[in-house]
Amino acid sequence: MPQSFYGSQRNYRRRQNIKRILVIIAAVAVGTGIFALYNGKGGAGRVQKRHIYEAWQAADYARVYTLTSTELEKSPVDFFLLATNGFAAYQLAIAQINAEETQRYIDACIWSLRKTQLRKEGKNDARVSYVLGKAYYYKGLPFMDLSIEYLEEARAADYGASDIDEYLGLCYAALKDYENSVAAFSRALKPVGNEERLSGSDIFLLAIARSYFHLGELSPAKAYSTRALEISRDYKTVVSA
Repeated sequence: MPQSFYGSQRNYRRRQNIKRILVIIAAVAVGTGIFALYNGKGGAGRVQKRHIYEAWQAADYARVYTLTSTELEKSPVDFFLLATNGFAAYQLAIAQINAEETQRYIDACIWSLRKTQLRKEGKNDARVSYVLGKAYYYKGLPFMDLSIEYLEEARAADYGASDIDEYLGLCYAALKDYENSVAAFSRALKPVGNEERLSGSDIFLLAIARSYFHLGELSPAKAYSTRALEISRDYKTVVSA
């Protein structure tokens, strides 16, 4: 087989692994939120809530989405249903391979979560801000400002998701605001042993290097590029570094 085939196969598997990790991170981050919503007040019946919660606990996000979508036809402004529907739509979006399906679920997520903000419960809910911020990131460059707005809201509320600053760094970099990009990435980095051995994926480290490069700070740009080279097994990332 040509080498390019193996490269494309590796990249495909890599993308799928990244998506699986994103699904796990997002599920953990909002899981306690679903539990709180389940035990809170809301217009949805107790039996329906229990079925939805059990489906979430089983990571059956397609069933959660279907159940909440059906119940929203009866109770279109129920906060529990809207929030859970939006969270499930996000989980389904980042698990898709087809770009059109991803965007369909992302749009559904945004539709539901924006509606929660019309309710008193949703106006200052950091869980909603966090997922909305990530959803807008997947809408692309024209929506990066909204992604930043909601992610900054979640960060200001001290929401405990570990990937907020990583997404903020990527968003600021996309808008060529490299100072804020570096600041966000710096908050996201976790030292391993000493400051010169930093954790993070090759793509993450390369993104930091790019931001420093555009700021004209070549020494840290070289350091992060070198670290990305040391750990990367992806041809494109190695070439970029």
